[in-house]
Amino acid sequence: MPSKSLNCHFVSRFLTIPWEHGERMLWFYDFERDRLDTASSKHLFAREGTNTVEVERRLNRLVETPIASARTALWANGSDVSQDLEWSLFRALALLILLQPFRSSDSSDRSQTLEEVISRSDKDIDGLAHAIGATWRLMRITVSDRSPLVYPSSGFFPLLASPIGGKCAFAFAVPLSPIHAFVGVPSDIQSEQTEHWSANGAGFVSNYSVGYRASVVVVHPSLVNALPEAEIVKAIRDARAGVVKTIELCGQMALVLRKIEALI
Repeated sequence: MPSKSLNCHFVSRFLTIPWEHGERMLWFYDFERDRLDTASSKHLFAREGTNTVEVERRLNRLVETPIASARTALWANGSDVSQDLEWSLFRALALLILLQPFRSSDSSDRSQTLEEVISRSDKDIDGLAHAIGATWRLMRITVSDRSPLVYPSSGFFPLLASPIGGKCAFAFAVPLSPIHAFVGVPSDIQSEQTEHWSANGAGFVSNYSVGYRASVVVVHPSLVNALPEAEIVKAIRDARAGVVKTIELCGQMALVLRKIEALI
């Protein structure tokens, strides 16, 4: 049984450090309470006793330490993340894509699913990473520092590619700094479908960082210091409304296409 006293982050603290201010404090916007607040990074994205000590150790060794050690390199210029990365780092990035939805899920079986995956042998873990590398392209996006990314409580956010043939496609993005996002792009998404991600200071990506269902988003201190709370809140809520509307439209479009295909 997992220890009830173990503080388990479902969004790794090393990822949110660039958003901290003071002594491990984070500014965040809570959608339910509709207000800005501040809390310690020790507790904001953490649950008591959801993982075993061994699961936490393996997450640290296989995912957190390799990425944290290479953070500066991952902020480098250029969009594509080289396929020649040191294997431990490539594996960590692949596992970040695979495991984050399980870590942040509200499902009652999230801990069991996470443990089943991360507790596999290193050989099996390598196989999973190879499979992800074969079906996903890894890239980075740099946004303007005038509109820094927020950090969603899901730990990731969907990124819409331009539809082809009326069908929507999504990538999987994880903020690595206020202006850098690591993105896993399914291999069937064409480069021309992602051109709008980097246009106009990558404002599209900044807007999408509010996530689709995240209940809380961390806000960079530079925004809190520069803008009134009401302006920050409005920008976040407007961005969320846009993301939700677009994803819902994609769902409706997919339903229409299925009906048309059934008639052909």
